[in-house]
Amino acid sequence: MIPVKLKERFKKGGIAKRILGLSKKINNKHRFVEEKRIEESIQEEKLRRESSFFVQSPESRNQNPTFSKPEIFNEKYVKLLKDKRVMLYTVENGPIYSTSLLKVMQDDTAFMDRVKKCDRTRREYTNSEKSELMPTEKYNGDGRTQQEEKRQQPQESVTDECSLKMAEAFYRGEEESMFWLDVVDPTDEELEYLETELDLHRLTVESIQEVDFGVDIVSKFPGYMFAAFNILEEGDNTGTQCAEYFSSRCSFILKGGGILTFRQTETIIQRDDLILELKRLQQFGYQHTISPEYILHKHIMTMVENVLMYMNIIEKLSFGFNDYALSSASEKDVKKTILYLRRGITLGLRNLLSKPRVLRLLIRELEKRRIGDLPRVEKALGLTNVVQGKPILGAWNLATSLESALSQMNIMLISCIHFESMASQSYAHYLELQTVNAVEDERASSEFLYKITAFTCVFSVSTAISGLFGMNVDVPFKVDNEDPLSILFNKNSSKGANVTVLGAAGGIGQPLSLLLKTNPLVSRLNLYDVVNSVGVAADVSHINHESEVAGFLPENDGLKKSLDGADVVLIPAGVPRKPGMTRDDLFNTNAGIVKTLTTACAEVCPNAKILIISNPVNSTVPIASEVYKKHGVDGSKKIFGVTTLDLVRASRFVYEKLGKIVNVPVIGGHAGTTIIPLFSQVEGLKLSKEELEALTYRVQFGGDEVVKAKAGTGSATLSMAFAGARFADSVIRGSNGEEIVECAFVRTDLYKSEGIDYFSTFVKLGPNGVETILPIPKDITAYEKGLIAEGIKQLQASEKKGVEFASKQ
Repeated sequence: MIPVKLKERFKKGGIAKRILGLSKKINNKHRFVEEKRIEESIQEEKLRRESSFFVQSPESRNQNPTFSKPEIFNEKYVKLLKDKRVMLYTVENGPIYSTSLLKVMQDDTAFMDRVKKCDRTRREYTNSEKSELMPTEKYNGDGRTQQEEKRQQPQESVTDECSLKMAEAFYRGEEESMFWLDVVDPTDEELEYLETELDLHRLTVESIQEVDFGVDIVSKFPGYMFAAFNILEEGDNTGTQCAEYFSSRCSFILKGGGILTFRQTETIIQRDDLILELKRLQQFGYQHTISPEYILHKHIMTMVENVLMYMNIIEKLSFGFNDYALSSASEKDVKKTILYLRRGITLGLRNLLSKPRVLRLLIRELEKRRIGDLPRVEKALGLTNVVQGKPILGAWNLATSLESALSQMNIMLISCIHFESMASQSYAHYLELQTVNAVEDERASSEFLYKITAFTCVFSVSTAISGLFGMNVDVPFKVDNEDPLSILFNKNSSKGANVTVLGAAGGIGQPLSLLLKTNPLVSRLNLYDVVNSVGVAADVSHINHESEVAGFLPENDGLKKSLDGADVVLIPAGVPRKPGMTRDDLFNTNAGIVKTLTTACAEVCPNAKILIISNPVNSTVPIASEVYKKHGVDGSKKIFGVTTLDLVRASRFVYEKLGKIVNVPVIGGHAGTTIIPLFSQVEGLKLSKEELEALTYRVQFGGDEVVKAKAGTGSATLSMAFAGARFADSVIRGSNGEEIVECAFVRTDLYKSEGIDYFSTFVKLGPNGVETILPIPKDITAYEKGLIAEGIKQLQASEKKGVEFASKQ
């Protein structure tokens, strides 16, 4: 064991004392000898220090605490540390250690070879603890003593052995392989100077208290522990060799502090490789509690660093810049630009990608993408911690900043200062819009209200990331329940859909076309109407999204041409309601329109999903289904009556009661009393009988509010367009393989015994359209059961009316 007196001296600092205190023994070659030799070594070390890093010895400096930069640091060595980018560490404002350039000690033989080559190994050591250590003679540089007296030597622990070797590595290390800088009890001014001039990292004992590296090492010699970490961190082979070397000597227990990081100097370990590396380390004796989520949570900062490395490549690919783009600027300008870029990307990712699942999605997406034949972007991802904090970054401003950084780096210096909360607040609000579904683990598809509010800023971020990485990043229009932030990165939703709107020039058709144009899941948008559709298409086509837009008129078989290759067809065609009219009053006009349009669909695109908005939906859906039957096409899984507006209204009206957006299932039909909101399925909603009846009535006849308010100039066109865009997005995502649950008016056997074949209920969407029709919740109230019974009577009449109309020649 190390003598008590030496331990006490070790606490007091001083590089020679620290080294001598640790250099008790290496492979049983070194011995502590007479104490007077220690003093000689100290004096020798003072001379060495005064001729290198320090002009003044620690003792004289302590006598004169006034800080003066020229008196302490030799400028050329400070510059040397800067040039070699040496990282410095200090623990509890104590000694400063530098291990950035230390080489990995691959095995004991290689380590001893380094020691033997050091001319400082020809020393004599003494120790005053006569009862414990006896004098020895000098030993040669090859590690063999000239003469040594036999004595009883206490057995050392593996931790002590490891610390001794590391101490010797520092003390004997070659100048080109590592640097050592020791400031005894540095003042705050000194530390501030080091932080300004060099790369100094302040560490605390609390930050390492979870690491099991031997009690003596943690409490007495923390600097050497960080040396061990940096060996793992900076080694050329950051895994197996380091693990083999240290596994028999020390144990690491990691708990969320980011103490041990796995980083290679040139090739950053990817996620899967990193998981395997952790498993290998565990096999070699390391203990850790790092989860994959924690690992991914640490990727962002190093990713920022490496994005900077790829700037030239990205610029060249995206904008035709050459490698001279950055190198031509002055060093000062480049550094300034990088700092702004680092700040922008870091803050943006911190706020938008602050959860482990998001990082998993990011990694998964980047792993599937390439930049030409150049190294994969995901190889630039590393590990680091993400500082938690409130979102302060506006996504729109982030997009502006990042795009500017790629094209005009000077603009970025101005744009970066505008990072504020505009879009981030709506985005944060958006993330909370998770809805409750009593059928599937209380988490169904997300409420779409306010999606458009957040959609602009979300897509802007996507645009920025796309530009930054020189690749397309798909932005699904809807949040997935399993991964709430899959709106940014969801490969399953990357397939573009061909969408046709029949009735695109009408009051619903125009805003619906606008919203569909902004949906990145739409690759082509065909707009058909009897008049003005070409003009609407020209207007919408100017929106800077990737989808192609075309307008069609009845002439030259325009209807069938617009349906050619369609994946999804929306039908808002027909006449709107006027004050005093019900949806059934529209039947005579709209029924014929729907029959004509669905006939063309059955002939041209029988596999497309048909989304019927034209009222009365309770009758027009049976009409479309009968038309498909006549053409030998099974439309039961392809034809939907869009009732989403009822859900949107119910959710909004409940918001006025609860102060938060929730999902309110609405079943039955899409007219008057057939609209049945299930308020019993809303958690936390408590209503009196009067309030329940009033709220139910308002949902059922909410459309009348709009018709009356517009005073004969139209109906609920804008909110209906919003609802149609939401449902279309869900259908597209379901077609791309996502599991989406929506309410829709479809053909079902739920109430076949009651004499109806169509009912609005929970539907799981998939590639074939309707994948599964889910049952009505069993815990609905007696009041709601009464509404269903009354609604069924109305649905029977509406369905019969539609079927009879379709059967006419």
